[in-house]
Amino acid sequence: MRRDRDTIGASDSVGNISMRTSRLKLAAFAATLFVVGAGCSYAAEGGAGFYLLGSKGPAAGVTPPPGTYFQNDLYFYKGDLGGNRQLPTGGNVIAGVTGKAAIEIPTFIWVTPAEILGGQLGFSASLPFGYKDVSADLAISSPRFGGRSRGIDDDVFTLGDPLASSFIGWTTGDLHIQSGVLVNIPIGDYQDGELANIAFHHWGADIYTAASYIDPTTGLDFSGTIGMTFNAENPATNYRTGDEFHAEWAIS
Repeated sequence: MRRDRDTIGASDSVGNISMRTSRLKLAAFAATLFVVGAGCSYAAEGGAGFYLLGSKGPAAGVTPPPGTYFQNDLYFYKGDLGGNRQLPTGGNVIAGVTGKAAIEIPTFIWVTPAEILGGQLGFSASLPFGYKDVSADLAISSPRFGGRSRGIDDDVFTLGDPLASSFIGWTTGDLHIQSGVLVNIPIGDYQDGELANIAFHHWGADIYTAASYIDPTTGLDFSGTIGMTFNAENPATNYRTGDEFHAEWAIS
């Protein structure tokens, strides 16, 4: 479901709050500044990548015992981008952007009994869905809006691209390590020319390694994750998001 309407609104502040079901996440704030400031040629289309920044916090390197598991993440976002910065999205270049989103990310995890290189093999699958609203003071070079338009607003409640992952986890004493590959499958609901899309409409792969040191006596957890996201071109807009490096850490 989608509707379009005229709107008025602009802000010079940049902000972002991302909340998982169990903990607050702020990593996306700095990452949004980075990808937008990197230049339109390689910036993330829509100001975000398919890898959810802040998603790997405490116990990031832990792989559970063989079995089937369910994980649910609820992601909230609200941010503004001043008119002096431009953002590529949906085949448009927009300025004076205000956005908000509420996205549910259910994930099914299967840790198999199989071992590879001494580690436990596992798989996961996610299907994001939810609400997103994007407004812009100005849209440029938009086929949908006839080249230029002011006061544009678009919102949607729909399905995003499915995500599939495979990983291997090792445990040595109190040290847990997990390496894996997360793949974005571009079959979600995507509308060319619209400002608000949850689907990214391009193939992508994220390669990551996470480690956690957990003291079972005190409960102290030191966790960190590094990874690299590789993005293919969006065939609807002929835009290719640049490759992205991410690093996260948590102490709890």
